[in-house]
Amino acid sequence: MSDASEVLVAHGGIAHLSTLRSHGVRPEHLRKLLDARLLVRPRQGWYALPSTAPELLQAVTVGGQVSCVSALRLWEVWCIDDHRTHVRVPSNAARLSKPRTVVAHCAAHPGVDRSSAIVGIVEALAQAFTCLSRENIIVALDSALNKGLISPHQLTEIRGLVARRYHPYFRPVDGERESGLETKCVLRLHRLNIRCRVQVRIPGVWPG
Repeated sequence: MSDASEVLVAHGGIAHLSTLRSHGVRPEHLRKLLDARLLVRPRQGWYALPSTAPELLQAVTVGGQVSCVSALRLWEVWCIDDHRTHVRVPSNAARLSKPRTVVAHCAAHPGVDRSSAIVGIVEALAQAFTCLSRENIIVALDSALNKGLISPHQLTEIRGLVARRYHPYFRPVDGERESGLETKCVLRLHRLNIRCRVQVRIPGVWPG
């Protein structure tokens, strides 16, 4: 029998019963952990550690997955915080009951994806085009590429997922900048027709 806590940690602190069972976790083990308050059940069939990120718990509670900028923050992509939880919900969830702090993104298909409580980073970045400004989406793409969270091939994949009017946003993205503020600085200098180089190596000074 697998330990439920270990499986949950490996899945970001939250998982569906089907996932837990596939790892050998027995229902009676889950009941004992619930009784001992070592687990919480945010929605029927879902189990989580009490320390799980609030965004994940809230998304599962309303029947969806953390998505868009909320997912990017959990992926540690440099991204603005609008203090709301962005959630992908099934296409048949038109009457979703949700608090004002939740932003719903409709999936292309009906039914709940039980494989994870958070969408993949490629989907999250594609969704963010509808919620972020041009500058902030370039920052997010640059951050994800710099951190190695996406590959150049996946960057091209994201380009194919968004509307053509957004395609020019990809031109300045190269992953060379190590912070969102640095990316914003470069973008604003370029708007003023000021050319600059980033991460310049200075012998004996930087990097050490």
